[in-house]
Amino acid sequence: MSTPRQPQPRAGSGESRAAQPPAPAMALPHGLGLLLLLLLGGPGAAITIPPEYGAHDFLQPPELTEEPPEQLVVFPSDDIVLKCAATGNPPVQYQWTREDQPFIPEEHGGVSVLPGSGTLVINATLAGRLQGRFRCFASNALGTAVSPEANVIAENTPQWPKEKVTPVEVEEGDPVVLPCDPPESAVPPKIYWLNSGECPNPTAPH
Repeated sequence: MSTPRQPQPRAGSGESRAAQPPAPAMALPHGLGLLLLLLLGGPGAAITIPPEYGAHDFLQPPELTEEPPEQLVVFPSDDIVLKCAATGNPPVQYQWTREDQPFIPEEHGGVSVLPGSGTLVINATLAGRLQGRFRCFASNALGTAVSPEANVIAENTPQWPKEKVTPVEVEEGDPVVLPCDPPESAVPPKIYWLNSGECPNPTAPH
């Protein structure tokens, strides 16, 4: 006597198929797994730097922290001070140009560089001879930071032209015009008027 056959489920009949074992998980390379962990975030995503590895060990290209002004007007009693300082690792080296040509402070008596920076100091006696366009360069193995160009102008002490001052007579209540022609200068002048027994009264620059 033959054994009766068990009915087989048909596709689409709604009966579940026999459970299949899950596919084995694909193992990720160690480096790729760490990268995904950092990208996805989570508590384990923080990077801890060993305490013996200080910030001074990081390489850094030069970055200017002080720059010379775009224009500097100096008078006979003033030294020329052009500031230039930068951070970087390895430590930066400073160079200057004047009128787009290399400017070496050691070649000029009365010119010095402040220790620990690139700030250039030019004695007042040389201001007239060394006025012009200056630029600072801060460099290390990772690159060079360039300052804006500084235009240095050396002027003589402003002097009023000789003129004969005559009294001005007007009728009471009439307007009066008092001329004031200060000497020309690269720096806009500040005009002050004095009245008898009164404090100076500043006016807008002309």
